[in-house]
Amino acid sequence: MLGGRGITRVVNVERRKLFREYLLVHYRSNKTGRPLSLRASSDVCCRCHRVESVMGVDLDEALREVGLDELLRSIKEAEGKFSIKNNAAASIVGLRSAVRVYAMFLKTEQRRRQHRDTGKQIGKSSQK
Repeated sequence: MLGGRGITRVVNVERRKLFREYLLVHYRSNKTGRPLSLRASSDVCCRCHRVESVMGVDLDEALREVGLDELLRSIKEAEGKFSIKNNAAASIVGLRSAVRVYAMFLKTEQRRRQHRDTGKQIGKSSQK
């Protein structure tokens, strides 16, 4: 079946691959100035997936529709839904941090696409 959800799932799988690559190659940690390790990048991906699962949202859509600040506020307000046993405050900080990194990734991807599309338009106009 080629329903909207199936197509979204394929896009999400591809987006997850790009996000992991972004974390391992392009993203720079504030602490070290280097990309994340394999384990740290996996942690960030898992935290983003956990937010999506618990909140019942797709991060791409949620960030586009309500914005980063509102999504972060919703995560903090939904702290009880995450079933955190120890140090809930630190765990919520980690989830929110992962969502911030994902938002940075989306902005980077958007700029990359705009740059690529601008290059195509320039190439087409010079061929005339």
